[in-house]
Amino acid sequence: STKQIWAIELDLLMEFQRICEKHGLRYFAFGGTMLGAVRHRGFIPWDDDIDVAMPMDDYLRLQHIAKEEVAEPYCLQTPYLDAGSYFSFMKLRNGQTTFMSKVFQAQTFNQGAFIDIFPLVECPPEKMKEQRGKIYPSILRCSNYMKRGCEAVLTSGQLQRMREYHSDEPMREYEAIMREFCNPARSEER
Repeated sequence: STKQIWAIELDLLMEFQRICEKHGLRYFAFGGTMLGAVRHRGFIPWDDDIDVAMPMDDYLRLQHIAKEEVAEPYCLQTPYLDAGSYFSFMKLRNGQTTFMSKVFQAQTFNQGAFIDIFPLVECPPEKMKEQRGKIYPSILRCSNYMKRGCEAVLTSGQLQRMREYHSDEPMREYEAIMREFCNPARSEER
């Protein structure tokens, strides 16, 4: 049920919060999670996930800290820690659960209940259009890489996009673009 999923996700959020507070990492509610907290004083009734965001320097630190801090049943999922996963952001998952999307049924990566963890990169307004033009196609390639082997459940439009935006190493491209205008030293000066 939805309430059971929410309970698992709240447990994941508490574990994420514990790690962040222990190591001084900054984070906040993001997207539908932020809207739900304000408008519904909790979850949006039809929402089924929790989204958090972190400044890029804290996001990168979390990847290193996780090796020592995250223990079963939890796991931090990145393409480098979970072969087959090509989300362009991290997920904290509960490996003792299953929360599978129909599109990813053929995939072998961990599909436990999760919270999404997004990196935030400072981008000057005058560069926003240019950067969006680079990042968006790269995210599409990451997404479409994940859909390989799922052709039976994709719509014709999704299949066409998958063929247009496909790369065998989309994460390397995405990370290079993010690093191009990510300057952690600037956030340390504040």
